[in-house]
Order: sequence, then C-alpha cells, then structure tokens
Amino acid sequence: MDPRKASCGAATILAAGGILTRTGPRGEEIALVHRPAYDDWGLPKGKLVAGESLEEAALREVFEETACEARLVRFVGTTTYMVKGRVKVVSFWLMKTATELLFVPGSEIDQMIWLPAPEALSRMDHPQERDLVRIALGLPGT
Repeated sequence: MDPRKASCGAATILAAGGILTRTGPRGEEIALVHRPAYDDWGLPKGKLVAGESLEEAALREVFEETACEARLVRFVGTTTYMVKGRVKVVSFWLMKTATELLFVPGSEIDQMIWLPAPEALSRMDHPQERDLVRIALGLPGT
C-alpha cells in the first residue's frame, strides 16, 4: 500500500522519516538515532501534524531528530506495525544531507550517530527499517 495515494482509517497512525545519508570521513554514512524510552537504534521518524504532507513530515522529523537539513532523493517504502491496538504506517525517503547543525540530545532522542551502511545495519534494532536501508542503497539481503 502506498500511503501517499491511499486513505487510511481513523485508527491508522501516519508517520514519516528518512534514510539520511552524507559523505563522511568513512565514505557514505547513514544517520541513526537512539530513543532512550525504548532503548533502540533506528531511522529518524515521527508522526504527521495536522495539515502536513508525508514529505513535509519526513523532512521536519529528520531535522528535529538529527539537526540536519536534508533534501529528498526518492521514496523508498513503508513499515507497518501495531501501536497500542492501532496500525502505524511510516513512509521513508532516501535523503541527502544539505546542512548539518549541532545535534543537541533531548529526552526523545539522546544520541545521533553516522555510520557506514554495514555498521548501521548491524546497529539497527528494527528489521523492517534494515530492509528499507538495503533497498535504498541497493545492498543485498532484502
């Protein structure tokens, strides 16, 4: 299901995020964020606010969680899972970093790291997000 074209029921939670990349000291790197409430590592993402498109939400959430302004490259896909009895659909875009500002840890995201794809895939806690990274970067194992 492509959430950009489908209408979702009232119980569906819509969110968006990014596979944020940059050229770093070790080549192409991916941004991962740590959420202390869940003690997990994953891609930056979050829920839409009223009147916001999926693309706008993805760019806003990536900025809020990484302190990086980004540009969209292409839509990659979605993850779908249950949260407190509701379906949550998260749409992801491959993104390139445009501007990096100073990351400031907070209560929602306490760490942000840049890792080459193999290390990022090993660190990530969510299999669906790992699959999207592989698809976005054309890596084997999907």
